[in-house]
Amino acid sequence: MYKNFTKYFCMPPGYKDKSPGLTGPHRVLAMDHPLKGLNIILVMKLITALLILGIMQVSASTFAQRITINQKNASIEAILEEIGKQSGYDVFVGVKTLQSSKPVSINVKNAGVEEVLKLCLEGQQLDFSIENKIIVIKQKQPSFIEKVVAAFDGVNVFGNVGDAENKPLPGATVTVKGTRRTTMTDNKGQFSISNVPKDAILQISFMGYINKEVKVSSDFLQIRLELSTSKLDEIQVMAYGTTNRRLSTGNITTITAKELEKQPVMNPLLALVGRVPGMTVMQTNGYEASPVKVEIRGRKTLGSSFVSDPMYIIDGVPLTNLDLGAGSNYNSGSAGVVQNGFSVTGGQSPLFNLRTSDIESIEVLKDGDATAIYGSRGANGVILITTKKGKPGASGFSVNVAQGLNYIAQRHELLNTQQYLQLRKDAFRNDNIQPDVNNAPDLMLYDTTRYTDWQKKLWGNIGKKTDVSMSLSGGDDQTQFRIGGNYSRSAEILTKSGSNQVASVSLSLGHSTADRKFKIQGNVMYSYSSINTLTTPNASGAPPNAPDIYDAVGNLNFNAWGRSSPENTYYPFANLESRYYSDTHAMTSSMLLSYQVTKNLDFSTNLGFNTTLNFNRNYNPVSSMDPMNNPLGTGFSGSSNNFNWIVEPKVNYKINLFGGEISALLGTSLQKTTTSTAGVFGLGYENDDFIESINLAPIKYNINNKGYYRYAGVFGRLSYNLHDKYIINLNGRRDGSSRFGPGNQFGNFGSIGAAWILSQENWIKNKLPSMISFLKLRGSYGLTGSDAVGDYQYLTQWGRNVGPSTALPDYNGVSPLVNLIAANPNYRWQVNKKLEVALNVGLFEDRINLETTFYRDRSGNQLTQFPTPIYTGFPSVWANWAAMVENRGLELSAEARLITTDKINWSMNFNIGRNTNILASYPDIEHSPYFNIYKVGKSINTQYLLHYTGINPLTGNYTFEDYNHD
Repeated sequence: MYKNFTKYFCMPPGYKDKSPGLTGPHRVLAMDHPLKGLNIILVMKLITALLILGIMQVSASTFAQRITINQKNASIEAILEEIGKQSGYDVFVGVKTLQSSKPVSINVKNAGVEEVLKLCLEGQQLDFSIENKIIVIKQKQPSFIEKVVAAFDGVNVFGNVGDAENKPLPGATVTVKGTRRTTMTDNKGQFSISNVPKDAILQISFMGYINKEVKVSSDFLQIRLELSTSKLDEIQVMAYGTTNRRLSTGNITTITAKELEKQPVMNPLLALVGRVPGMTVMQTNGYEASPVKVEIRGRKTLGSSFVSDPMYIIDGVPLTNLDLGAGSNYNSGSAGVVQNGFSVTGGQSPLFNLRTSDIESIEVLKDGDATAIYGSRGANGVILITTKKGKPGASGFSVNVAQGLNYIAQRHELLNTQQYLQLRKDAFRNDNIQPDVNNAPDLMLYDTTRYTDWQKKLWGNIGKKTDVSMSLSGGDDQTQFRIGGNYSRSAEILTKSGSNQVASVSLSLGHSTADRKFKIQGNVMYSYSSINTLTTPNASGAPPNAPDIYDAVGNLNFNAWGRSSPENTYYPFANLESRYYSDTHAMTSSMLLSYQVTKNLDFSTNLGFNTTLNFNRNYNPVSSMDPMNNPLGTGFSGSSNNFNWIVEPKVNYKINLFGGEISALLGTSLQKTTTSTAGVFGLGYENDDFIESINLAPIKYNINNKGYYRYAGVFGRLSYNLHDKYIINLNGRRDGSSRFGPGNQFGNFGSIGAAWILSQENWIKNKLPSMISFLKLRGSYGLTGSDAVGDYQYLTQWGRNVGPSTALPDYNGVSPLVNLIAANPNYRWQVNKKLEVALNVGLFEDRINLETTFYRDRSGNQLTQFPTPIYTGFPSVWANWAAMVENRGLELSAEARLITTDKINWSMNFNIGRNTNILASYPDIEHSPYFNIYKVGKSINTQYLLHYTGINPLTGNYTFEDYNHD
């Protein structure tokens, strides 16, 4: 009866609906013709009778409009139907009009239609009208006064938002659905919204959790959110905050603790190999503790000595840049853990002392939006390392012991002795040179039937690895703690002894007040590492028929290798008798203090420091020296110390405006790094028994250097998120660095990033295939810089000696000073411009996530060393070049959760990146000293060598092409 409109409740006999296609008050009611087939006389009689009836109708109708009804808790539909029957009126009403009606109790006798209708609709949000015996029921329109009263007649809603374990979720967003009214939970997870319509719906959202809708109630609402299983909703650490992949405007790759702990490595950086598209990770040599070279999206500078590693930050504390140079430089120390030139390993990675079992996550920040807020330090990307913290709950103790082996899985395929000797003979014949014992001892002196696999001889050991980690953690809602301890030992694959050992302990303690307004989080990590190794000779290319390394009495076999004359100097095993020891103490500590002033405003300060103290000793005994050239031993004992502190106060403010959320951040950074190096060389030892005593050395040479690096910056961020659909992010920073001269110390940097979640647009969502659950387009443009040029390079530096063996004589009892470097007070910040566009796609409820990224990074105002003429006394000077280096590329990544159950988790990850590096421009390159080194339009990694043109028949010397005819 109530399909579209009620047809009619009461109808005189003989009436039928002649227009079934019409509904509502315009329905046509007509009478069938009952006179067909009757004769004229009968018709006339009927007409007369009808006229009489018409006269009587007035009194009949008046009587029929009196209504008598007595019902209790009856539906309004039943009452209206009864009114129609007794009155003879047609009743029309929309189906949805009566959906919110209440039961009716009525008792009337001989009442009029209007009176009954008023009593029936009393207290209902309904009204009626009567016209031509048609009753129309409609929604009641409130008056102006009623509208004003209704505005003050809402419900005051109070509630608490927490997770599945009833832990509060501060900062959760609560929105009245369909309106712009939004609030956030306080530090206890509580919220309140006044004057909310009684039939309203609340929408609750929190990063990393599934959104939820709840009906408004006058009762206290206990709302529990469930963790999202989508990778898009996992929390990501960003610069000075957190985000997730769904809402992020920058390029951030997260590697979780679960992924890191699967990698059996002693340096956490090596666990990143192949996991981040566009990032290359390479260990500089085979030592476990050796520096790890990390490069994000290609080389950006012309200077090969320019530090191109990303910035490392552990719990908000930045690490100092590590000098990776391997050549000796007796005039200065570097800011690395082991000063440049005093370590046979080329230095030590600052992350070697950090265990993967202590890491919660590693975030790699690549594009301008993600890195620009770090200003000058974010030019080469940023790697954020977050350590594990205590969690509320019962105390738990865990122990993990792992054993492993190191060995060379695949060696080079080399020629056997006969193949090698034949190749050598052919080479001498082709060059028309007569072999002798000096230029060809392998042909004229060595045993031609002997064969040695030098790879197996030198690196044939199987090194054992042991890793033990343990932790104790727990706490309650206010205080949490975690204590961790680790020990790792790795034996090298060298046939000679060598090992790397690390022991570390960490402590994390967090506390918040009962009202959760004040919070403090402290972290301390201490580690001790011991390295015992040696310099491995590059002997894989030694002749297969060469004599053994040692003679019959166990001494190095110099003479058997043809050392009968000074002309033959080839012997690759001298360093096997050298000894190198390194002991490093490292400590990193941070403290985060925060206070929530209001629900929207909080203040925090990060205090941190890290220090590294390294002692290393390097001994080259007499037994390792060529008896024909330099049979004297040398020793070195030194130390380097880095101390770095940082203070970063910040203010965060959030407000809901224009239907979205505005988040503002303002902060400042103050940092100071002190680097000191001290060491002493002992030269001229004739007896190896004294070599570890520098005081007994015939010749001693001391060094002592100290440097300071000061850094200050002001930074800010402004973000706007509208309905989790349109997101924009602005970053800005002004930096000051002590590594530049007066007038050039400050630089301005910034970025803009935006994201548009297309899958939230209904007009797009309705057209997408059902398998696409998420679709986002994002882009960013950023301006960063770099100051990694070393300390005091803009100043003239003076020293007493040029080197340990070239000490200048005293002048009238006074030691003279010499100028050590050329000064240039005018060089400025290197500028990097980063552009990126990316598309993110989620398939099958985000079980499969795809990302495609295009980027273009341009590095201009190149800061590198400018070669100077030899008559200046210096090989080069730091200066800016107008050259532009460009890196552009495409990155693809995919991850899939194939099976996710309580017992089985099966996921797959794939990524690939292609980077194109070119020298985009170099004005006047033909007049620069780099004319034969770099080519415009070509990669700066390309090496251009001399073009060999033959042998001069008159002199017998090699000849090469004179490219520029100078």
